[in-house]
Amino acid sequence: KLSMVLSGEQIIQFRSLQLTSKNTNRRNGNGNDDGENHKNKQLHYAKRRKPTLEVARAMPLSCQEMDNASLITLAALHNHSARTEVLKRHIMVTDEVNYEEACRTFEIVAQYNRKGMLMHTVPYKIGIVVALGGAFASVPLCFHYDTVSYFNECYVTADVPDAKDLETFLEVGSWAWNWMEPVLGQISFFLLCLQYSRSQLQNLGIKPYTHMIKDMRANQLATEFPRYDAKILKDFSKTDNFYS
Repeated sequence: KLSMVLSGEQIIQFRSLQLTSKNTNRRNGNGNDDGENHKNKQLHYAKRRKPTLEVARAMPLSCQEMDNASLITLAALHNHSARTEVLKRHIMVTDEVNYEEACRTFEIVAQYNRKGMLMHTVPYKIGIVVALGGAFASVPLCFHYDTVSYFNECYVTADVPDAKDLETFLEVGSWAWNWMEPVLGQISFFLLCLQYSRSQLQNLGIKPYTHMIKDMRANQLATEFPRYDAKILKDFSKTDNFYS
């Protein structure tokens, strides 16, 4: 009896293995067909997924038409238009006014946020003027004979080469480069050191001039309008350009 039971168990195991192998063979045989059918279905659905006129009409064309969740998401990504709309809606809720009245209040807030920016932008304007002036002045100071000769007589007093060595602008540049190279090289190294020090200040969490001015402006805006949420006001102020 024991041998018969054992043989019966073996028969059952053997049949189960046969069924498993048959199912595996069927799956392997139909695998390619199933994959192709799945791809065809995906292409079929992709062709059907075209926007309707109702979907196109429902698409928001500006931040004013977006829902609150989308606005908060865009505002978190430092989008100034979204932060502007968030502030307007916050004014509507806080003052319990309609959208038009909130826009008028927003203009008062925006004008105060730009107050005093003329003095804060002076360093940028000086930098722009100096950089453009130096860029355009460096060309004649290196290659224009009359300019190079005048500069040499007033500030350098170097020996003037023979006339045959100053026939082209490249020869003039080769002569002027004797004193222009140290000046331009030192300016380049100076700017490189400033850039490196700025990056180290950022690594330490010390904010350079631009971030410092924007933080100061944001704090002043939040102090001037205490009835509104300080974070919303500061976020709007930090993404608002100096020139709008």
